[in-house]
Amino acid sequence: MRKRCFYAGMISVLLSLFLSTSVWASTWYGPDGNPVKIEYWAGTGSNEALLVIEFGEEENTPEYAFGFRFDGTATGWDMISAVDEAGSLEVDATYYSGMGYFINNFYYDGHSGDASTWWEYSVAESDPDFHFPGSGWEGSSVGCSSRTLENGSWDGWRNPYGSGGPEIPTVPIPAAVWLLGSGLLGLIGIRRKVS
Repeated sequence: MRKRCFYAGMISVLLSLFLSTSVWASTWYGPDGNPVKIEYWAGTGSNEALLVIEFGEEENTPEYAFGFRFDGTATGWDMISAVDEAGSLEVDATYYSGMGYFINNFYYDGHSGDASTWWEYSVAESDPDFHFPGSGWEGSSVGCSSRTLENGSWDGWRNPYGSGGPEIPTVPIPAAVWLLGSGLLGLIGIRRKVS
């Protein structure tokens, strides 16, 4: 009887953690179908957009994703500003009258782009379940100050210009499943030793 109560308690705790997490955070999916690894979220609201930054085009170049929540109308620049203010991403930008903001460089986690070249700005729109579109990144026809975000918008920046949209950092699902399974087995083992 005690074992049944223990297992029922563990299942209810795990379900409540899963359900409470899914209420406040949408899961975004990269082109490989795995969940996007989001560094942190900025802003509040019922709409979500994602900012993806890759620092270079060589193999193993770091890429990062940041979430942005908003209500009403927001631009790509609003997202960059909110992410800059909410955490440790730093943005070096110049404002040009009549044109908006021009990104000189991004800085995060000890990384920065090559300041001698431009950043490429790419955009995409999710399906309703926040999956990256099969059509991939498209070069933006407007600057980030003029880009109107929608619920599910992706904004990508990659340095240098002309290298294509950024890679999207994802978390492999098998690793997450293995971690959850090993944690459950550990709890069961601890419970058996105590009994």
